[in-house]
Amino acid sequence: MRLGEFIFKIIYFLLSPNPFKKINHMNWKQNNGLASRINNLPLVIAGPILRRTEPFSVSVWIALRANPGNIILKIFEGNGNVVVVESEPTSLIKLGDSLYVSVITAKIDFTTGVPLSEGVIYQYDIQFPGVDPWSGTTLKSVGILSKQDAAIGGINLIAYLDKGQDRPSFSLPPSSVNDLRIVHASCRKPHGGDLDAMAAIDILIKESAASANSRPHQLYLTGDQIYADDVADVLLYLIQDAESVLIGWQEALPLIEPSDNIRPGFRADARNNIIKDLAKLSVGDEPESSKSHLMKLSEFYLMYLFVWSPVLWNEQESSFPMWEDVFPPSDGLPVVQAYYLNKEASQIWVYKEKSDFIAETSAVMTMWESLSMVRRAIANVPCYMICDDHDVTDDWYIDGQWTETVLDEENLLGRRIIQNAISAYAIFQDWGNVPNETQYGVNQNNTLPKILESISANGYIQSIADSIGTMIIPTINRDASSYGLQGIELENSIILSYRIDFNNFRVVVLDSRTRRFFPNIGGGPALLSQRALNDQLTLNLQNMLPDQEFVLLIAPAPIIGHTIWEDSLQPYLVDIQSITFKSLIDRSRIIDWEAWSFNKNCFEEVLSTLAIVEKVIILSGDVHFSFTAECKYWIKSQTENRVSSFAQLTSSSLKNSNSKTKDFASESGNALDIIKTLAQFGHPNALPTEGYARYVVGSKINSRFMQFRDLDGSWSNFATSESLPSTYSFFAQNSQTHRVDPVIGFDFAYSLFFKNDARSADARGIYTGAANSYPYTLPSDYIQTLAYHHSRETKWSDYTIAVGMDCLGEVTMQTVGNALEVTHALWYSKDGVYHDQDFVIQPYTVHVCFLNPNDNDETPNP
Repeated sequence: MRLGEFIFKIIYFLLSPNPFKKINHMNWKQNNGLASRINNLPLVIAGPILRRTEPFSVSVWIALRANPGNIILKIFEGNGNVVVVESEPTSLIKLGDSLYVSVITAKIDFTTGVPLSEGVIYQYDIQFPGVDPWSGTTLKSVGILSKQDAAIGGINLIAYLDKGQDRPSFSLPPSSVNDLRIVHASCRKPHGGDLDAMAAIDILIKESAASANSRPHQLYLTGDQIYADDVADVLLYLIQDAESVLIGWQEALPLIEPSDNIRPGFRADARNNIIKDLAKLSVGDEPESSKSHLMKLSEFYLMYLFVWSPVLWNEQESSFPMWEDVFPPSDGLPVVQAYYLNKEASQIWVYKEKSDFIAETSAVMTMWESLSMVRRAIANVPCYMICDDHDVTDDWYIDGQWTETVLDEENLLGRRIIQNAISAYAIFQDWGNVPNETQYGVNQNNTLPKILESISANGYIQSIADSIGTMIIPTINRDASSYGLQGIELENSIILSYRIDFNNFRVVVLDSRTRRFFPNIGGGPALLSQRALNDQLTLNLQNMLPDQEFVLLIAPAPIIGHTIWEDSLQPYLVDIQSITFKSLIDRSRIIDWEAWSFNKNCFEEVLSTLAIVEKVIILSGDVHFSFTAECKYWIKSQTENRVSSFAQLTSSSLKNSNSKTKDFASESGNALDIIKTLAQFGHPNALPTEGYARYVVGSKINSRFMQFRDLDGSWSNFATSESLPSTYSFFAQNSQTHRVDPVIGFDFAYSLFFKNDARSADARGIYTGAANSYPYTLPSDYIQTLAYHHSRETKWSDYTIAVGMDCLGEVTMQTVGNALEVTHALWYSKDGVYHDQDFVIQPYTVHVCFLNPNDNDETPNP
């Protein structure tokens, strides 16, 4: 905890009511729990969420509290009543007594049907033709989305009525990439950050909802859609309350006795110790972060319902559970755990747990305030998703030791938690990516959704758990070989990667978690084993369709990230006189140890594989700050001479910023502004005995040769030289020195450019004027706050290269001849506060990449 936060909590409690005062609090569950409200809830408790949407098919995910029988998805053109296409009657999967989910897909016959068209706004509705009282109803009917508004039935909750649309709507990617608009984001922790930037997607859609070519066409959520390992106590309390109403079956977790206290919170140290000692999972930098780690399958189910929809939440702020509800004195535990600030000042008490609870709850309420905007947004733009570690647990398969420990056959609890997390991910996220049940099983009667449904009838018995584990848990090949190295490899796991072809671009989504390789020699993991790289990337980059202009690659962690330049700079940081770098060499603060670049073999092979195509746009998240980088990759050999261009667009986080992310974004931005460019070059198969496919042997910063690498991986620095000597040692092997003539050059090379927003403060919308002239109509206290930030806090205007605020990324592009100009706009609120209808969010930072494989830039040889 930082000193400022610590002092804040002291002051808070010095001013708070006496914590020892006897509290007469009402019975929250009796008066506000879900059991007291369930009969007043609408049929739909989450969704609809628009999922995979193509010219010949449209899929929608939805969750209901009762089974109305088979349901039908209908697609309309505009506001008309003529159905363009409708689905077959589709059954729902029963996950609990009052929880039913489904992905409904309306398909057009490839041979006889007329596909959906670009440049057209389509609307959709769901019909419930089954049993009473829902027979004949639609999303517009009273009781489906809301029981409150008899006039419109609650359709306003998911449709833009003020834009003339009385159903949720969408449009396909346009025929010209010049009109394509993509939004991407990651890392959404309910009690993290300042505001939920995901709500801003609703604003982006609303302002252009009536224009098919202007509205956002796709949303990519690139990982950490939930934080299963770091859950606010109040949210787990709400989840467990809802679990008792919606689920109906119990899961006996391995090694956990029914009497064990697995309620929320760090006070009893129950969950935290279970996660650390029994499941052997990571507990994060601060052990208390795992105090409410999700464990049971039903808890994972409910988390998705709470972060995607406001229906299960209490409608009034005053109805939120309080400290005394979550931790009643009847537990037999102290109301607060007090400790001294120091031994000398015993009169000052710090009530850390209660203050943490209040801070967490306040942050969760910030998400809850704008959750209705999130719900409407994801109903009106096709959503594509991929998982990262926090969707399951922190450090998920981070290294070989972790993987061996957690997947050990005797670690029943660790395996079960992983299994539960991925099962829920499959149903609530992945099913809509590839809307076909059979992707999870050998036939239509033995699929993961069907097996999970059987729990409702039979309970979570061991035979069902074993069947799910066979599909979910990977096997460990301890005698694997990848990139010429020996190690362990994850195999036979559930397939979570996927590919989608649109008319003018291809989407390839990587699963960089469940197909990893861990070298015996140590170091960073290969986020894709060599076989996985071939399956997920090499094969999917071949045979591009004639009109496809680029590949849109979704990689949860940035392929081209800050770790590359930091790793390259590390050997000679002392040569660069800038105080900015002082904080950068504190590696514990800035390095993501599972970045692609920390396994050089895999990283170099990924880049060379991407060079199969000329233009690649990479969307990523993970790192909790946002930036843009451009990479140009040259291949020069006797048989080919070509150039490929990549744009790395990183947007993180939606809701998990903190002082560290803000400081680092500001500091690293200053450093990158000095570096400008990084170039690396090398030879294929440079070390045949080690099996390296690509080997970087040199590096240049700002056109200045800095270093080259020997066989053992060590670098020789030439920080004071403008160029290499006429010949130099390439590597030594068997006492023989091999030399390379720099004049001849190298077989491959690439340059990295980290992008900077060079616009003026006025052009960026950075307001530094007087409070009374602020361009938004806001309450005076907000204006004063904004004016203070803008005039006193220079970091708000420093985010020209990296952004540490809660934000989302918007991608647009423009063709210029054979080149592609890609614009990455980062939307965030400078003050980090949500103001009711006015989100005060703008693209304060804008980066532009120019992907031109035919330019005349000089190859960065030494």
